Amino acid sequence: MEQFKEGDLVEAVEGENIVRGRLSTDACSGDLYMHGWAIKPLLRDGYTLTLIDRPKPKVELPTEPGVYIDKDGDPWPFKSQSLDPKWAPYTRVEPVPVTAKRVFERIESVYGEDYFHNSNESWNLVAREFGVTND
Repeated sequence: MEQFKEGDLVEAVEGENIVRGRLSTDACSGDLYMHGWAIKPLLRDGYTLTLIDRPKPKVELPTEPGVYIDKDGDPWPFKSQSLDPKWAPYTRVEPVPVTAKRVFERIESVYGEDYFHNSNESWNLVAREFGVTND
């Protein structure tokens, strides 16, 4: 049963009885249904279930300018033209100073400025090392 998912187009056959439809999931039980019929009882009654079609998941493409890594690890610069869906999913690459600044801000929000008893100059030294600015 685990091979079937919500949205699959399936065909249930038992002798000359044929039912074809898309599977949906019951919100309460989580069971799969087709045209209001639960799939588990159909299988118990001797129906054979065959997968006819599985919808492809919707591909989310980047909309923000930046550099992205595709599914194979290759970099793609993105400004305004669309990236090719066949290389999805894309992961945005964040510059080191941006990531470092986010880490500093998070540490400050959790531990305050006295993290590991460092002086502000120590923080500034590390920030400069990673290119973090106060912009």
